[in-house]
Amino acid sequence: MALDRLARGHFGLAEGFEGNAQSFRILTRLDEYDRDGAGLNLTAAVRSAVLKYPWIRAEGFGRPGGPQTPQGLSPDPNGAGARKFAVYTLDLHSMRQARAAYPGIGELQQTVECSVMDTADDIAYSLHDLDDFYRAGLLNQTAISAEFSAWKEARAELSAASEGQLRRVSHTRDGVWSCCGGSCTARTRGSPTGMPSSPRSRGSPKMWWRGC
Repeated sequence: MALDRLARGHFGLAEGFEGNAQSFRILTRLDEYDRDGAGLNLTAAVRSAVLKYPWIRAEGFGRPGGPQTPQGLSPDPNGAGARKFAVYTLDLHSMRQARAAYPGIGELQQTVECSVMDTADDIAYSLHDLDDFYRAGLLNQTAISAEFSAWKEARAELSAASEGQLRRVSHTRDGVWSCCGGSCTARTRGSPTGMPSSPRSRGSPKMWWRGC
């Protein structure tokens, strides 16, 4: 956030700074392996696998928030476009070239490999957060037990959800999903009861389930 504000406010860079976009630029341009101009000379599959947010910052302008909008594409509250994006405009051609290997993929859709990476990233962060909370003595055992009980009750409804519902759920990670009577609604972002936000998890909202 600080680097983004500095890039836009002090250096006048319209797209600011975004870690995902900078990583893609390093892989495809800045860090070179065996020949000039080819970056690390990675396959299209590997390059596409790091495109967690396959759009540029400007894609976020005019987009509504909520469960129908993919994670990260909701507009920045400061009017700077998408909250998250995978490439800067100057590297847009590289993204299109990599994703051209997947002609059947949706415009805003991740590849399977990218989805696996994204899920593994969420799991790793969540486990690190849990370890941090435990070591700091911040875990409320009673509250955590209640959270797991609520999750177990919601499992049956999740299993019975339609494909459309599951797609909406997968795109809503910056809110709390409340499931009751076969319907699920998104609520405001926040950590579950007994699990405070940690510095590691701030800026990387997770999805939490609550039952009836």
